[in-house]
Amino acid sequence: MYASIGENMREYIPNQLVGILARNEPLALAYSGGLDSRFLAYVCKICQIDVLLMLGTGYNFSQTDTMAAKEWAEKEKLKLVEIDLDPFRIKAIRMNKRDRCYHCKREIFKRIQKTLQKMGQDQRVICDGTNYDDLKIFRPGQKAINDLNILTPLAQSLLSKNDIRRIGAEIGLSDIKQKPSPCLLTRVAYNLLPQKADLNKIDRCENELKEFFKTNLPENADLPDLRLRLTPEPLLQITDLPGNLRSKVRQIITEYGFTPCQLLIEENVSGFFDKIREDPAPLPLL
Repeated sequence: MYASIGENMREYIPNQLVGILARNEPLALAYSGGLDSRFLAYVCKICQIDVLLMLGTGYNFSQTDTMAAKEWAEKEKLKLVEIDLDPFRIKAIRMNKRDRCYHCKREIFKRIQKTLQKMGQDQRVICDGTNYDDLKIFRPGQKAINDLNILTPLAQSLLSKNDIRRIGAEIGLSDIKQKPSPCLLTRVAYNLLPQKADLNKIDRCENELKEFFKTNLPENADLPDLRLRLTPEPLLQITDLPGNLRSKVRQIITEYGFTPCQLLIEENVSGFFDKIREDPAPLPLL
């Protein structure tokens, strides 16, 4: 099955990436269902690289994203192992310190290592979907990757997010416009103690908002990227919000108890709590 796919698509995949994967197989991929890890898994499938997908699950991940990640792996007939995580057992994560992502990422990789050992498959090289763009921005989790010598084939091949989308389109990867969906802990301001119930409500509210936009914007419209933050006051950060949809968005957020809610419309919704904002003026209410 894979051979026929590879014959048609292999020419679009950079030789440097294929070489890194081939030299290090068998692989265990830290898989989230996001674009980067799906791309890497799909490339392995095309190139007939032995890869096992390791999916972390738990209350700090979107349940909708987790389900979609499992469905995609099953559809592509890729081997997947679920690892149930409890990040709050680690004090630095529970206390929501600025280096929470380092400790969370380290925990994920350590659990992958232990799971592989229990399975008798610790010969597998652990890799993840870090891309070249990720090396240029503040990501505390990157230190955990470096500390544990995790293989980063996309970054080592100098592949940016745009490269991944372009090559993904050429090889037939689904949903190449997929937006990032980071850990739910990133929605909560540093040093504000996160609660499981709040993370669950944020997850459900964000997913309802996304479904609302899917059904109320033109079919080919670029859907807005959004995050619901606790600063500790609720704040909706979104790339675009048409005026005729604002009242319904306010209603959805209110139904989940996030009111009054501030509104911030800006081009990039990533890394909100790591940005230095020159204008600390109060934001308008939604």
